[in-house]
Amino acid sequence: MATIDQQIRSANQTIRGAIDALRPNRPLLSQQVLGQLRNLVEGVAARWHTGYGDAAYDYNTIKTAVEKLGSAPKKLHFLHRFHKLLQESAGDAHT
Repeated sequence: MATIDQQIRSANQTIRGAIDALRPNRPLLSQQVLGQLRNLVEGVAARWHTGYGDAAYDYNTIKTAVEKLGSAPKKLHFLHRFHKLLQESAGDAHT
């Protein structure tokens, strides 16, 4: 099972690779980046929630972290709103 920090790095690498490979195909690039941005935000939320990056990156950690973002310090509220927008744009409720 991946750790939170491994998931964050993986999402970052995937976004960078998609931008490089799919630049000419903007619709596919957008779809790929939106899904990976959601993964990245969920990883950051889990990192914030647990306080460290070596924790297991699993559904329960993600779910709890995203829920707690709603009551996080004001400077983190944008992540909660951004995550909701990413879910809506992806067309499903991943967490």
